[in-house]
Amino acid sequence: MLIDGFSSSGNFAHEAEVAYMNILNFSDYEVSFVNELRKARNGITYYGKMFESSYAKDCYNFLTSILPKLDKLFEK
Repeated sequence: MLIDGFSSSGNFAHEAEVAYMNILNFSDYEVSFVNELRKARNGITYYGKMFESSYAKDCYNFLTSILPKLDKLFEK
């Protein structure tokens, strides 16, 4: 975002970062999943929420599936 001239600080910054994924041509599913990860992280950090190990496996599989896209973005 910073390279493209955007700043993500202050209120709703995390939502802006997730929404920016649309500009980077991530699918609606990918953006939605990352938004759910954001919410889960907030639940863990601020409320001590626990998740099943199957959810962690789903997250890992998702992240490894988008790794090639992320690598291409960093090549530019």
